[in-house]
Amino acid sequence: MYSKQVEEIYNKYKDRKGLFDEKKDQTTYKINYVSSYVKEWLYVLANRKEATTINFIDCMCNAGIYADGELGTPLKALLHMREFAQAHPAVEFNVFLNDHNSDRLMVITELVEAIIKPRPANLNVNFSNEDVNDYIEQLQKFAKYCGVYNASTLLFVDPYNFGTVKINVLQKFLRTYYAELIFNVFTSDFVRNGKSQVSGKKIQACLEGHDLSNINNVEDLIALISKELTTGNIKHTFQYEFRTQKNSELYQIMFCTPNIKGIEQLKKALWEVFQGAKFHKNKKVGDTSQISLFELFPDCYDDEASLLSERATEARQMLMAKYADEKRVITYDEISNFIQCRTMLKKSHIISQVLVPLMEEGKLRRILKKGKRLSNYTEADYIFVSGGI
Repeated sequence: MYSKQVEEIYNKYKDRKGLFDEKKDQTTYKINYVSSYVKEWLYVLANRKEATTINFIDCMCNAGIYADGELGTPLKALLHMREFAQAHPAVEFNVFLNDHNSDRLMVITELVEAIIKPRPANLNVNFSNEDVNDYIEQLQKFAKYCGVYNASTLLFVDPYNFGTVKINVLQKFLRTYYAELIFNVFTSDFVRNGKSQVSGKKIQACLEGHDLSNINNVEDLIALISKELTTGNIKHTFQYEFRTQKNSELYQIMFCTPNIKGIEQLKKALWEVFQGAKFHKNKKVGDTSQISLFELFPDCYDDEASLLSERATEARQMLMAKYADEKRVITYDEISNFIQCRTMLKKSHIISQVLVPLMEEGKLRRILKKGKRLSNYTEADYIFVSGGI
């Protein structure tokens, strides 16, 4: 519990059936992942000299607390917003919380008042009780917050299932405002049903008006959604997968950003929470007397050094598959963007884990620009060496 007042609110409503969701293993990690990114995001944005307005929108915020009494993503994000609002009084911070369930909105409204006292003068919280698509589609209501000069916005969309949120609605928002998007794509609906009639209806609801004839698997589905959301200012996307204990896919959290720096901050959050694992897999429920150090994490995890080595090997192979046959000069930025958007590696891994090993193996050659030092990698160009593969 966060405080005595939060505990009182929780106790007042905890016996009301259907008000609080049970928090599953993947939910805990999802909360940690998203809230960790929000903190990284705020650190970069709030410290920009030109920063004026920072907005966080959770359009499906739920009650803000789970059946076990732990705070959910919107309130964890709000706490970060309060912290940065206190440290940056010249910047306006706005939080938007919407849920179609009026009872859950009532609870989160009470919780907000309890956890952010005293509220900084530059922190505003707005509540709405609407359908998610209707809420996002009312673009004008966000204009004086998201449309102002140098405003930065993060839109968080976390539905219960596939088909609830329409891609067209998200596209309109991203084309109107300079924003980042975190979107939970419930691929489990497709995994269970494939192209059956039920799944087809959900896909049609979500991707109305788009060509679905080539969607045969989850990879096709994610690729289409990623393509459709690369719109407006959005230039980069990344997906992170969550699986059940039995290794079935639950959902993929898709991140969309106008700037590669967004991907850089996202990777910091991913490594902080998942230590380099390619996906999150729910923990096994077993005999606690036999728990070892690594069983404290899902069993797809290992020590970070081993995972880094595995991820780096995969990244080098992917880079070679992409560029080795082209026999052309490649810029560092081109390599960096590819690695960060297609692999688990962070920007800080690229030189030591990708470029240097490939150069030492004779597969990649660095082309130094005039006047640049031998130690400079980021301002150099690169070319794969013929016969080095």
